[in-house]
Parts: sequence; C-alpha cells; structure tokens
Amino acid sequence: AEERVRTAKKDLEDARQDLIDAENDLAETEGKRADLRIQADWDGKLLEPAKLEIGDKVATDAAIVTLADHHHLRLTQWYSDGYRTQIRTGQRARIQAYNADGLMLEEDEPVTGTVETVYDSSRGAGRLFSVDILLDNPGAYDAGLEARAYVVLDSGELASPDAAEKMEYARTKEIKAVVGGKVLSVDLVEYGEVREGQELLLLDDSVLKDDISSAKDKVEAQEKAVENAEKAIETAEKGVETAKKAVTDAEKGVTNAQKAVEDRKKGVETAIK
Repeated sequence: AEERVRTAKKDLEDARQDLIDAENDLAETEGKRADLRIQADWDGKLLEPAKLEIGDKVATDAAIVTLADHHHLRLTQWYSDGYRTQIRTGQRARIQAYNADGLMLEEDEPVTGTVETVYDSSRGAGRLFSVDILLDNPGAYDAGLEARAYVVLDSGELASPDAAEKMEYARTKEIKAVVGGKVLSVDLVEYGEVREGQELLLLDDSVLKDDISSAKDKVEAQEKAVENAEKAIETAEKGVETAKKAVTDAEKGVTNAQKAVEDRKKGVETAIK
C-alpha cells in the first residue's frame, strides 16, 4: 500500500511538470501573433523571395526570402606568411575591384576597408594565411565582384594578397515563417532594397488559431491528469490507513487469543488442584 502511495506521488509530480510544460507551450503559441507580420531585420536587399500572392497558404517554417546586407561587404584574402606578424585587426586596407573582364574599376575616391579577422588557417604548404576585410559598399559593388585588399602596414608598406577573391555580403539571413497562414499582403521583390522594420509579408491567424486551440486542449488534459493523480494519492493513502487498521485489529485478535489460551491454562490448572 505504501508503495502505491509513492508511485501515486511520483505520478502527480510528473503530471504537474507536464502541466507546466503545456502552459508554457500555450503562452509561447499565443505569443506568435507578432510573427504573422514578417519584417526586415536591417536595411538590405532581398534575394530569392518566395513567389507569393494574396490568398496563398504559407506553411510553418516555409522559406520566405533571404535578406542581405549589401551596404557592407566582406573580402577574404590570402597573404604570404611573411606578413603574419605584421597584419592585425583594425588596420586599413586599400580595395581594388575588377569587372567581369578582369579590368580594374576606376573609383572617384579610394575605397578602403578594415581588417576584421586574422586567421591561423593556412594553405599552400603553410606559405599563406587568410584575413577577412570588411568594407562599406561605395555603391556599385556587389557580392561576387572580385577584388584585392592591400593592407597598410605600420611601416606604410602595402601587403599584397596572393590573388583577387570574390566579395561576399557582410551578413545574410534566411527569413522563414515562424507560423503558417494565408497571405494578407506581400512585398517581396527580387533584389529589392528594403529598410529596417519594413513589412515584407503579413499572414492571417487561421493556422495560429488552430495551434492555440490545440495547446489549450493539452493544458486542459494535463489539468485533468493532475486532478486524477491527486485523487489517486487520496485513494492510496486511504488504502494505507485501512491496511494499518487491519494490522492493528489483527494484533488485537492475536493478543485476545493469547489471553484466552492463558485463561484456559489457568482454568485447567485450577481444576487439577
């Protein structure tokens, strides 16, 4: 009986934890209303947008668009190992970009960048090490454009890279639908420039309503489970009390029987005398 009580208490503990989890899930689901409005995280450019029209259904976790920060570019360059102790983060670098034909692009003003990261990685039998250069886009540059970064050393000498490399966007983010729904409005244009906070997509709450209803059902089910577990403990504890009373009654019975035996013995002894 006591084992049943311990088991019932463990079941109640588990049921209460499941209820807490269900309530947290409900709160999280209800908090997703803000996610029906998809916005740009920063000023940038839209890449590979989903082809959506008003009324289309969007599934949860569906890819919507990639947002690229085209205002800032990153260029990874490889330098001779002889520069390893001379190049460090924060140093300036002069940028020379090339068109698709490999011809140098002429700029009205010099384009410069900053050494962002110096890596320990090497290639070419350890003769070269890599460096990331971060630069502001002067306007005409884009990812995929080849360039060289000449790092200005403390001595004033320019450290020349091993070769021209393609520039990349400084940061990109694949935006997905946190929750599904039908499209109410959409503003997704390939290569379109957007501002931070600009609305890109608005979904209705048809899917979210179903998710919230399901989460509420789970909470109610767990509340019932807790109630049943509490009743199970009461029943088990009553069983323990009943068992204890039975033991007490049995012990009294044994005591009475022993007393009866003693009384008979005394009676027999008296009759013999």
